[in-house]
Amino acid sequence: MSALIPTVAHRGARNAATIELLDDGPGQAAIHLYESAGGALLAVRKLKKPCGILNAAGQIALQQADEDDLIAAGGDAAHGELVSASGVSVGEGSVTDGAGSGVFKLVSGTTLIAGGVLRLVEPALLG
Repeated sequence: MSALIPTVAHRGARNAATIELLDDGPGQAAIHLYESAGGALLAVRKLKKPCGILNAAGQIALQQADEDDLIAAGGDAAHGELVSASGVSVGEGSVTDGAGSGVFKLVSGTTLIAGGVLRLVEPALLG
């Protein structure tokens, strides 16, 4: 089966709609980090509003909130969930350190220590 390869314009339009979906709601969009899919929640990294901007390739460059988030529980983050400002899951993917190929890349690696600061590698690109 072959797949449609979107143009930059198509990717940008699709991702602009994703940003709008993520920002719709009273809270802030965020990334929730877990030990595994369905596992224990370790940390939440809040995003700004708007939660991202489109780059020249039509990808979403996530914008981390100005205020640092602290890690709630220690453990090894392996799974991330992108959650809208209304608290609805929009997507999920793997978590790696900055050199890895995960959807969500962490500056300080995937071993999280409770009370530590959580930051994503920038630019944090989606789509």
